[in-house]
Amino acid sequence: MDRGSTVLFRGSEVNFQPGDLVFSVKHQFEVPREWPRLALRGLIKAPTGDPDEVLGSGEPDFGIGAAADYSPWRRLMLYANLNLVYPVGPITDGDLTLNPIFTQSLAAHLALAEHFSVLFHQASYTSPYHGTGASLLDGTVVELGLGLAFAWSERFGMQLLAIQNVSGVAQSADFTLMLSAQWRPWAVPTDLPPIAPLPPPTSLPPVGPASP
Repeated sequence: MDRGSTVLFRGSEVNFQPGDLVFSVKHQFEVPREWPRLALRGLIKAPTGDPDEVLGSGEPDFGIGAAADYSPWRRLMLYANLNLVYPVGPITDGDLTLNPIFTQSLAAHLALAEHFSVLFHQASYTSPYHGTGASLLDGTVVELGLGLAFAWSERFGMQLLAIQNVSGVAQSADFTLMLSAQWRPWAVPTDLPPIAPLPPPTSLPPVGPASP
């Protein structure tokens, strides 16, 4: 991608190199069980990707975020996420200055049967670029998604999600079909607890000698 005689981004068509690494921490607050669960998180992006191959920005990023989930009904779970990322700039040979990135997402998870559920997803995120005049860089993306989920157990599941870009902004794909597999070895099964052992039988006193 060029702007006049200045190269903004240019990389190989096919590249197998690691990109930037993101390190994050999260703290969940202790709240009453009937309240929504709340958590705060922070992140730092290390510029480990090669900016000449468009695998990273060449600068670190810093971010904070909040997450919440709530179950108003035993078959329905609601989710909300907010994030604010401060990218360090300018970047590339075009000295592009960067705006803070704001992301927001909402989701609903409705159980239809024992192993099947339906998903609804909405997300929006702002672009760090501004004033470039390129639809591939400027603008705020808004996406809507609908999908199905299959849970084989508490530890393993799969999701099929279709995502539509409803904003018309070119920096996001028009349509995305995503298949994901989840494995959570730390998940705690929700089977019924085992039956406790019976108490030992009461021992009757020995029978005394018969009276004459």
